[in-house]
Amino acid sequence: MFKTKKYNYRYDYSAAMAVLEQLDGSKNAPSEDIVRTRSFVASVFSEFESGEQLEKVRFAFVIPTRASRGVEEYWEEVYDFLPALKYLSKGDAFKVLSSLPPFRIEMYGEKGSHSSGVLVFCPLFNDMVKDIKSKLALKRMVTKRINDTIDFAHRRFDVEYVGLGATLPKLTKYGKTIKADVVTTTGHAGTVYLIIEQVRALINERILSGAQPPRIGFIGGGAIGLASMLQIAALYPDLQYLIYDKRPNVNKINKKKLRAYASNSEIASSNRELLEQSDIIVSAITSTIDISGLDISGKTIVDDSQPGSFNRDQVFNSGGELIWVVGHDSSKESFVTRRQGYSYGPHGLHSNADIWGCEAEVAAIARFDNPAMAVKNAVTPQDVETIGKAFRELGLGLAEKQSHGQLNS
Repeated sequence: MFKTKKYNYRYDYSAAMAVLEQLDGSKNAPSEDIVRTRSFVASVFSEFESGEQLEKVRFAFVIPTRASRGVEEYWEEVYDFLPALKYLSKGDAFKVLSSLPPFRIEMYGEKGSHSSGVLVFCPLFNDMVKDIKSKLALKRMVTKRINDTIDFAHRRFDVEYVGLGATLPKLTKYGKTIKADVVTTTGHAGTVYLIIEQVRALINERILSGAQPPRIGFIGGGAIGLASMLQIAALYPDLQYLIYDKRPNVNKINKKKLRAYASNSEIASSNRELLEQSDIIVSAITSTIDISGLDISGKTIVDDSQPGSFNRDQVFNSGGELIWVVGHDSSKESFVTRRQGYSYGPHGLHSNADIWGCEAEVAAIARFDNPAMAVKNAVTPQDVETIGKAFRELGLGLAEKQSHGQLNS
């Protein structure tokens, strides 16, 4: 347990229920939402503490939440199962959410299927960085909660394969700090494959329209950004490339690597310069970008950041197009389709058959039951080729263009 002045980061049923008592007799909170939320909290603790197996599945996809006290939009992905939280202040709603242990959000595929799975919530929050001042205490808290989550999935659902969503690959050193006897995969190959496929589709659209060859920009030079730029440059060595990362040393290193594939590659001085001078922009960062006053007419932004680094309305009002990196489950068994219709809230994915690349990666590996396919280090071209081939065989491809839960058409 770790306590701050306002928030107790511990699994605490009584604390969660005590906050919800504020809503008793409230005219603003419908009684059915209060009952449903209390019932969900009770079931969360019951499932976490019990030793009984709930359902045997092949894989788990584990994610933290995008919701935080300072961001309104992403709370909607929580309201699907905790609807009463919308009637509390963000501080009180956070007290409830941060008191909960790991829990299942959804199930994948048909019950009893050999390739079904479970979507599991890992109780990590961006607010922890502000609330827990000691870096050592924060590291211990994060490591414990991730391992608690994997153990819960393994113990209650007998999973063999675990996909690490969002920042979990980085926080676990590509899964190396996980103790449970499961096969972990970072999800980076599935994500990079979908980025490449989306950029290829956009380039082909421009070629067919008779437009000039596009200049490709990459914001962010981390694991996914670097892998994407190098593989796209290998496919299109004659195009122009512009890169920007806030870390100057990363820019220099990545420029050298990129020029091995495409000689016409340069470093932008800022995100804004890159946006102004590029036609197709790939963003793979963990911060937001304000494009106020910037004309991006005719430009397309492929945003892999979650939470998203661009505001949908800003982009479209400035003349551009915003596309999230999203796949779609067209498999015969619909084994990656979320069973009860969950789609990460109204500002998540457009449908329950639309999937993140990292989500699809673990499902595909489990479907083939092949631990050798798992990505456990920085993603390589071979990883992307292996996962891409699996996606094509299984019927996992690009979704319709969308962002923030809305189709672009």
